[in-house]
Amino acid sequence: MRLELGTFPVTNVREGNETGYSDGELTIDVDALAALVLEDPAITHARIEIAHPGDSTRIVGYIDVLEPRVKVEGPGVAYPGICDRDAATVGTGRTHRLEGVGVVNLPDTTPPPGLDEEKRPQAFDTIYDQSGPSAELIPYGKLHSVCVLVNTDRNLSAAARAWAAEAAAMKVSDALAATVADASPASVRVFESPETDRQDLPRVVYISCHNSPEHYADSVRGFGTATYGLSRLNAPWLLNPNEWLDGAVAGRDSWILVNNPIVQDLYSRHGTEIIFAGCIVIRTRWSQQVEKNVTSNQAAKIAQQVGATGAVVSWDAGGNDFMEVIRTVQACEKIGINTVFLTTEEHPDTGSPLLEPLPEAQAVVSTGWGRNELMPAESVPEYDAPLPAVKKVIGRPSVLANQNSLSGSIDAHDELRTYQWVDRYGSTTWSALDY
Repeated sequence: MRLELGTFPVTNVREGNETGYSDGELTIDVDALAALVLEDPAITHARIEIAHPGDSTRIVGYIDVLEPRVKVEGPGVAYPGICDRDAATVGTGRTHRLEGVGVVNLPDTTPPPGLDEEKRPQAFDTIYDQSGPSAELIPYGKLHSVCVLVNTDRNLSAAARAWAAEAAAMKVSDALAATVADASPASVRVFESPETDRQDLPRVVYISCHNSPEHYADSVRGFGTATYGLSRLNAPWLLNPNEWLDGAVAGRDSWILVNNPIVQDLYSRHGTEIIFAGCIVIRTRWSQQVEKNVTSNQAAKIAQQVGATGAVVSWDAGGNDFMEVIRTVQACEKIGINTVFLTTEEHPDTGSPLLEPLPEAQAVVSTGWGRNELMPAESVPEYDAPLPAVKKVIGRPSVLANQNSLSGSIDAHDELRTYQWVDRYGSTTWSALDY
């Protein structure tokens, strides 16, 4: 498969009378985009706000961040399958991308499926700043943020409301990306996988584990990371790396996923140090251990069938979901596939993510920790520089002081003692070394 990614750098975003791109500047007609979003009867209110890197602005309560992309050659669409989009197989032809822009899905009042209304803040206190210490840590802080704030019809199910909010963000992303559909990109990168004449190189797969909300959210779609739009529990999928880079895995942290540093690093070594044999996607949070074991064993079997001698494993949720992940590491190691496990860590005061420390998991790379508690900075001063107060908040006006106990409330403008963001894929330079 051959995929070309054409990049259009964005150095500034501003409001204007029409939406267009020229010489690095993206102009947005915010009223027209809000009207476009309001064409969906599930949306009762919509507005677009823009924030820039360096602004004293805090984004609170985002569900997804999208990089505006458009397919200009080849089958399918960017982010296939999400919100009933065309689900044709992607990964070939050419896709254009607006570099440096994030379209932010910010539902004002919509709770995700499976959470009671009073528990809504637990999932909605996702935060990133456009300036200050966390902006250097969290990739979203470096983007021009085009925030899509919507209210949805409260008579609809939680899943339908979440679906409508994501569809709204997708519409805005598509409208922005359309501005460069017929333009010549500043640069083009070509990805050809897995074709190579080298047979002497080790074959490596990437196994990415994604939470499914199905058995606790009463929904097989509408919330969470999806593969071609499906977030339901299913058997492992084998994807060509080009499908991944073309948005086949998206729906939550989509910007991070299409710019996944694991996939990009493996690709940079393809044909010289390794053969990048594919991406295996598994779903986690099965209800019984036997189901978890089947999933893990099947993922390892697929890796073996494509000739892998090495694997990198990552995951995107905690607790229950860990069991499929660590058993996948174990299953790969047992059939002779050397496996590296990339994981976040819990804060030292709350324990470790290794709920089942199996002996086969010997190569573990830490991406540092994220926290749900606003603890005093002096408790771990080397890592917890306070986030300064901000002049503007886009999204929820307050955050919980402790998301674990759902207690306390802090004005979102105020100084915060944590960044409340978890690096799942090695997007930062943070790590930890345990003895």
